[in-house]
Amino acid sequence: MSEIKKGQEDFDQSADHSNELPFKGDLQEFSGNIKVLEGLPGKVVRRMQISRLKKIFNTNDTLQAVKEYRAIIDELQQKYNISVPAVDYVVGRDEVGDKVAFQAVDKVKGETIDEKDSNEELPDSVNFDDFFCSLIKYIEDKIESGEPYLEDILNTDQFMIGTTEKDPETKIYLVDIEEHIYHSVDNSKGKFIDLSMNLRFIMDMMTEVRNKWKDIKLEKSTGKLVELFADMPSQKISSDIKDRIDEIKKGKGMKF
Repeated sequence: MSEIKKGQEDFDQSADHSNELPFKGDLQEFSGNIKVLEGLPGKVVRRMQISRLKKIFNTNDTLQAVKEYRAIIDELQQKYNISVPAVDYVVGRDEVGDKVAFQAVDKVKGETIDEKDSNEELPDSVNFDDFFCSLIKYIEDKIESGEPYLEDILNTDQFMIGTTEKDPETKIYLVDIEEHIYHSVDNSKGKFIDLSMNLRFIMDMMTEVRNKWKDIKLEKSTGKLVELFADMPSQKISSDIKDRIDEIKKGKGMKF
């Protein structure tokens, strides 16, 4: 499990803790909000949006907000087997003395699913059927329970197929782990709408993967989608989704 590490400061409000970033070496530009740390080429660093996390988790405590967020990320791997590069969380203060927190994430060497060459053979360790089953289960559980979850993870450009310095096995990694946290609405009508919308996003991902790699089998994940949609009130399912599900039920290769 990732740990939250303090930098030089102890958050003593009476002390001058300006410019106490919790890193040795300089942060250098990489891409957008992503930085690289001098001397650690295998890591990328991102400043976390603490104000957003505090609001989501209803706390004024920086460490508590980071802990709550970390638990959501850790759960993806530990409970749902959705791979995330190793993450260290560090806290400190910026150049004006404000409390800040950073993620230092293992860099993934590879390509996003949408950029991956379709002619390139995928290793056995990349199992899209299991991957989509995990995504479906994650969304199903979170919407049913009303627990907070990462909502912005249902696009192929947010996952990379690759390796890290610490793990040479090729995996599907979630690399977009910004603080897009969502709580499902607390009523059955809204939950059906949330579930239908999110399953549609997963269905679109499956369609993209299936069109890109023609021989990939998605029987388990497709069957789970059909099962979940069958349990929904028909008025909560859009007509195009109904048509796509009907095509599957007619035995057209379990394809989309």
